Amino acid sequence: MSLDKRLGDHRFFIGDPARIRQILLNLCSNAVKFTERGKVVLSAAFRQEPGEELPTVELSVTDTGIGIAAEKLETVFHKFVQADSTISRTYGGTGLGLAISRTLTEAMGGYISLTSVEGTGSTFTVALPLAPGTAISSPPLTEAPEGDSPDEGRKLLLVEDYPANVLVASFYLENYGMPFDVAENGDKLSSLPRQIATPPF
Repeated sequence: MSLDKRLGDHRFFIGDPARIRQILLNLCSNAVKFTERGKVVLSAAFRQEPGEELPTVELSVTDTGIGIAAEKLETVFHKFVQADSTISRTYGGTGLGLAISRTLTEAMGGYISLTSVEGTGSTFTVALPLAPGTAISSPPLTEAPEGDSPDEGRKLLLVEDYPANVLVASFYLENYGMPFDVAENGDKLSSLPRQIATPPF
């Protein structure tokens, strides 16, 4: 895997590093998974068109893997949808990764696009409007105190009526190992207080 940086003098931008990191992790993981021979290239480019309020940072992941048929390009962004049923048996599925990547990208005001040739490879491009920034110093990391986790024996209640947000939040909570329930609307939430007045919530 290689990195191609075409940002010129622009090295720092103001954005959401956690979301961008998750998007790139999803795209790079899929690229590596579906590429048996050749390479995976992560590219970063900067552009600003006349009249645009914010410049655009384009992050592209290009692989020389199995590629995707033209008629299947849009469906790969749907959760748990595989471009070809034989692919999931050979490589495993993409699961929620691409659906979450699109949701996170659009939440930051950007878009994600895909070009692919079956049998040749694919390029996923994430375009984000990001203002230029300056370097900042990160605070030193501190170790968590020894002993039981403060979350042990507890359950989180996720109150959210937008399915895309539920999808993303659920993904993170499951990866963190946090048990949770979802209340999709106020009507369901109003029926829960007696149940959640005491732990485990």
